[in-house]
Amino acid sequence: MKSLWGRKVLEDEPTYLIKDGQILEEGLKKVRMTMDALLTTLRKKGYFYVDQIETAMMEMDGTVSILAKPPYLRAMKKDVFNVQPSRGIAQAFIIDGKILSKSLNILGKDTNWVEQILQENNISSINDVFFAQIDQQGTIYIDKREDISK
Repeated sequence: MKSLWGRKVLEDEPTYLIKDGQILEEGLKKVRMTMDALLTTLRKKGYFYVDQIETAMMEMDGTVSILAKPPYLRAMKKDVFNVQPSRGIAQAFIIDGKILSKSLNILGKDTNWVEQILQENNISSINDVFFAQIDQQGTIYIDKREDISK
């Protein structure tokens, strides 16, 4: 179809799943994708940490396109000798406002630790958190629900 308006109506447009480094719950709902499915897709594309992603979008053909943040862009030949140590495997410990008890056991942490992390990040309630993960170096990534209205 030649008309841009007609293509938008009939074919829709790509849906942002992550924009400016923030997970967009509304985008996930629109394409009926769970957080687990998003994490799987990111891992299949070589990204094990949500905080490495600048933008992720579901294309009209059902594929997910990813733009990494500048420090995490794919290495070029000139970058080969500038190697950073591995962050290890990331462990999600909150999804959709719910603590993942099994993950806390794996991490050797408890709900008091989660409450402390929330307090350090000025988050008053676990219900305000859509997703949180920690890597083996202790780097924590938290995505709050506040982006729902964006």
